[in-house]
Amino acid sequence: MSSHCKMEITKPEEPASYVGLDVAKELLDYTVDGVKVQSVKNNPTGYQQIEREIRRLTRPRVVCEASGGYERQVVAHLLTSGIEVCVVQPGRVRSFAHAEGLLAKTDAIDACLLRRYGEKIQPRLAVAATPAASILRELLEHRRQLSDQQVATRSRMELAQPTLRKLLEQQLHFLDEQLAQVDELIEEHIDGDDDLRGKSERMRQLKGVGPVLAATLLAYVPELGQIEDAQLSALVGVAPFARER
Repeated sequence: MSSHCKMEITKPEEPASYVGLDVAKELLDYTVDGVKVQSVKNNPTGYQQIEREIRRLTRPRVVCEASGGYERQVVAHLLTSGIEVCVVQPGRVRSFAHAEGLLAKTDAIDACLLRRYGEKIQPRLAVAATPAASILRELLEHRRQLSDQQVATRSRMELAQPTLRKLLEQQLHFLDEQLAQVDELIEEHIDGDDDLRGKSERMRQLKGVGPVLAATLLAYVPELGQIEDAQLSALVGVAPFARER
């Protein structure tokens, strides 16, 4: 088959048994049949309980939303256990709910909604991140928080009176130092890992790819080097798509 005819296919040979998993800080709500919803703690004991329950299914595939990081540990546990997982964007799930005419939103409703979303949309499978990529992701998220604080502080300085402005200048100076420190840690972390360093060096040869973009791709796109260029372009949102009126 020619390359332009190839497409990403995640549907298994046997139909997958989709499991809807709604993730919160303290609790995990999941459903295996779209009717009964069970709750467990968002901790290793809860992960093991979910695993035991869904192991009874044929080709279990868990669907959950990206929930600000609260989903990472349970996703990592399931992937390490050999269970397929799809981590989907919350906005797409809400659009799917609106298309169904579903306006109510509770943890139990969301778990059932995620199961139906998986069955109808069949989203791509998550790829387990390496320990090095997970650490890099944490560093980048800390960097993003520092950068957001910089922007907010500069905005306040524009309208601040002299007394407050001095305090904001001190805060901005501190944030600048912290940002420089985390950039150094990111660079050291990438240089200390052969796989990350090799991929980073290849990406940095491309025009427009700087250290932050390279690090972001390494942390959030574990598929790098494992899928074809066209698939990767579509995955990160830079592939052109026809849109006729």
